[in-house]
Amino acid sequence: MKYFKIIWICLFIIFPKIFWAQNLVPNSSFENYKKLPTALITDHIPLENYIYDWQGYNSVDYYNANETALLVKIPFITYPPGYLATNKDTIQIHVYPKSGIAFTGIANEFSNEYHESFYYSEYIKCNLKTTLTKNAKYRGFFYYFNIGFQSFIISDLGMLVSSDSNITLYNQANHSPTYYGNVPQILNKEGLITTENSWKMISGVFKAKGDEKFLTIGYFKQPNSPEVLDSSNAYIVPNYISSFGNYFYIDSVSLTEIPGIVGNDSVCKNDEITFYSTFPGPFTWVNKNDTTNILSTDSIFRIKADQSGWFCLYTPYGNDSIYLTVNDPKLFIGSDSSFCEGKELNLHAVSNSNIIIWQNNSVSKDFVVNKGGIYWAKTCIGNCVNYDSVNITENPLPEKLVQNNFEFCSVEQQNLILKLPPTYSYIWQDGDTSSIKTLNIAGFIKLKITSQYDCSIFDSIFVDDICQPNVFVPNAFAPNGINKTFKPVTRYVNKIDWSIFNRWGEEIFKTEDLNDFWDGTYRKIPCDAGVYLYKIKFMGEVPNSIYKTITGTVTLIK
Repeated sequence: MKYFKIIWICLFIIFPKIFWAQNLVPNSSFENYKKLPTALITDHIPLENYIYDWQGYNSVDYYNANETALLVKIPFITYPPGYLATNKDTIQIHVYPKSGIAFTGIANEFSNEYHESFYYSEYIKCNLKTTLTKNAKYRGFFYYFNIGFQSFIISDLGMLVSSDSNITLYNQANHSPTYYGNVPQILNKEGLITTENSWKMISGVFKAKGDEKFLTIGYFKQPNSPEVLDSSNAYIVPNYISSFGNYFYIDSVSLTEIPGIVGNDSVCKNDEITFYSTFPGPFTWVNKNDTTNILSTDSIFRIKADQSGWFCLYTPYGNDSIYLTVNDPKLFIGSDSSFCEGKELNLHAVSNSNIIIWQNNSVSKDFVVNKGGIYWAKTCIGNCVNYDSVNITENPLPEKLVQNNFEFCSVEQQNLILKLPPTYSYIWQDGDTSSIKTLNIAGFIKLKITSQYDCSIFDSIFVDDICQPNVFVPNAFAPNGINKTFKPVTRYVNKIDWSIFNRWGEEIFKTEDLNDFWDGTYRKIPCDAGVYLYKIKFMGEVPNSIYKTITGTVTLIK
């Protein structure tokens, strides 16, 4: 007898996960009560007034077979629909607990009251016996029984395990249905829950985050999940209210830890990761792609994460596997580079992630730089972050020419030699690229100046030939006055040919002598006072000069 006792104690110590899977849900079948209900509908009386360890959102009902009132002890489902109808045409069937002698009841409703739609939902909640272990696996389930008069047919009945007891529920009247981000770990996956009048299980397995300590059961509508309003069972008053509802009995709630591999299944590349087994040994750890290579025979298995893949654990008491996702975010925003002052440079991020965040929190893949400095961006996959940076130099533009105006005399010299700083490179408008430019033509000349940083500006110079031919013509003369003759005043003029015309266009004077003049006579007879037309053709002394012509009028005064 003593030998058997020692063996039993050893087995209990060595194999706790196999022989004892503790239900972390207190009062899991609602048997432990404070007081019994006295009416079928426990309207506005908190559930916690009746049973231990549980709370109810809104008017949750409680049923216990120890209650003497028949409908409270074992509630009825009634057919045809008629809430708690008792007439002779109604068929009534009893609903017995899934286990023990008690269970709870929660309702949901979609109403259109005074033409304002809103949802009403009821939930039950409890504190777990212990906080869940990070990365450990848990199996959860509960049983539901949907009674026959439902007209609001839903699918997303489930169990949410959370770290926060004050989760946002959309059970407040006069609020439109909104998805608040509550995704239950245990959720009905069989589609719309139709009337079957029997206990059904909703179950699932999940990995814990490590801080969960509250459990909530109820309706958690997910995006795009179906709902059906059955008007044949609805309570409808025309132009006033349309109410669609359902009602679920809840019993036998369970949440237990499952023996297996415990460890993070998503890590960053080159991280050290540790897996451990909650099975008793001996242990065999292998890579799924090479099961012949035993990686470890310890309960704890450490590895440096270098690539994604499956890892398997084999024990005499059960097997498990885990897929390790190795996140390796890569990012390249370019090499160190430069741009010219006054310009812009576009940095383009290349990454294996769609998440790009620049130093100013912009999230585009492109980033425009307009001044020099160090620029950086980051990318991430999961919790893994990678950075890249570049040093951008803003190069100055070349300086403009110190002098833009030049003079030379083509009569005295054939050309002007212009010497520019050899620091820069040049392209003249005629295609010449020399920094020493020979100029023999007056006027504006454009050029492009480029620095050693390949930054360019455009500039121009003006060359003035101060020895260009010039003719000044007086506008009046008086043969009997101070200015007795009319003569063009010339400068740097080599040849001239000019004439005077009267108002009828008759040429009355002509000469090609630079020193000749008109005395106001025609055929030695004085001309009348008045306006006369002149026409002057002249050629300068500069090389390759050509004739130019000017015309105008002069007034003869008497």
